[in-house]
Amino acid sequence: MNNDLSLENERYIQTIARNLFFSNRREALDQAVTLLKKQQDILHHIDVGTRQIKEGNSIKIDNEVELEQFFAEIKTKGKERLYVKKKKWLE
Repeated sequence: MNNDLSLENERYIQTIARNLFFSNRREALDQAVTLLKKQQDILHHIDVGTRQIKEGNSIKIDNEVELEQFFAEIKTKGKERLYVKKKKWLE
């Protein structure tokens, strides 16, 4: 047993490493660190989105019709940009 974890956490790691889908303690800890990194990334994106909303850099969509219209506009703009790029490429 390592002293870098609390006794409770060490027992948990040993149990899941032994009984679940990890070959050993290290694999279980590596997966835990990977999940912590993903969690931090998600929290960062939530912070960015929250800041953008507070600064007024967002749109409000109240229903499915508005959502469909929003994505239809994005598709139209994307097709227009692609057309311009293809036209320039062919010249």
